[in-house]
Amino acid sequence: MNEEIDNIDRKIISILLNEGRKSFNEISLIVGVSTGTVANRIKKLLKKGVIKKFTVDLDWKKLGFKVFAILLIEAELKKLSSITEKLYSYPEVNEIYTCMVGTPSIVVFIRVNAIEDLSFFIQDKIASLEGVKNFKSIIVTDSRRK
Repeated sequence: MNEEIDNIDRKIISILLNEGRKSFNEISLIVGVSTGTVANRIKKLLKKGVIKKFTVDLDWKKLGFKVFAILLIEAELKKLSSITEKLYSYPEVNEIYTCMVGTPSIVVFIRVNAIEDLSFFIQDKIASLEGVKNFKSIIVTDSRRK
């Protein structure tokens, strides 16, 4: 672990992970340091890239995206970059991970409105990508995140 990140930083990070909307004042009361210290620590963590960005956790189903699927794509090594670049351009794609253990693979998290949309996405977009050798789809029925 990075030695420049101390227990105060870890406590601040933990609080932000669980509830990113807490004010500097609220965090300072929990951690036991001044509001200015919290502000400076967060600024330092942002500058170092430890904290990349602040974001929201959406309820995708309430937005109409009822189907969450994970695609496991086996790809040609020379085409990994171009495939991931193309996948990233699709609005259905939320996250992409490239894995280099064994067969070069890509893990893709996608969200669509219905099973029919998933079928269309796979047939129209995934199956036609140059360099895709094989793929499997997994429909997620429940998920939990920290």
